[in-house]
Amino acid sequence: MVKLRTEKGFLELLKLDFNYKGKMLKAIIQPARIEKPDGTSQDYYPSANEELIEDALRKIAADQNHGYFDKTNYHSGVVFSLHMLRQELKKRGHARSFQQITLSLNILSGSVIELRAEDGNNAEAFTRSPYFPSLSAVSRMKLQNDPHAKWVVPAHPPNSVPARWTRTLLLSESKA
Repeated sequence: MVKLRTEKGFLELLKLDFNYKGKMLKAIIQPARIEKPDGTSQDYYPSANEELIEDALRKIAADQNHGYFDKTNYHSGVVFSLHMLRQELKKRGHARSFQQITLSLNILSGSVIELRAEDGNNAEAFTRSPYFPSLSAVSRMKLQNDPHAKWVVPAHPPNSVPARWTRTLLLSESKA
């Protein structure tokens, strides 16, 4: 097996070629660098664990009415507690500890994905964005005292530059 991590626990950019509607694209994933309790850092790529977190947050926003939409500023997202997220994951058969959930949230807010399209003539288009535009949370002390304290993950606005470029890139690639 190929060793991906350096001796210090760091990872290189992950480059994946894939086909989207007959066009070859490349995804470049920058891992999140997370500080461990001992003060050292380790890199993590988003994985199936983080996908479960994203799905559960969408479910919380939609089904549990914890999503928000600020019409004036055209912002939306989800407000949740770790307890709420943990219960949603457990209900779906994917129980996780608070530490695992927190790690996944940090990976999602610290990782960046870039999509690239090249036309073969050195012309390219790309879009780059973190998985979560931001993550707001309470302190560890507050969390220990109140596991129901709220966290916030805003959604990428549909008219944001990353969202517009992704739609433009994917639509133009599918029409070519």
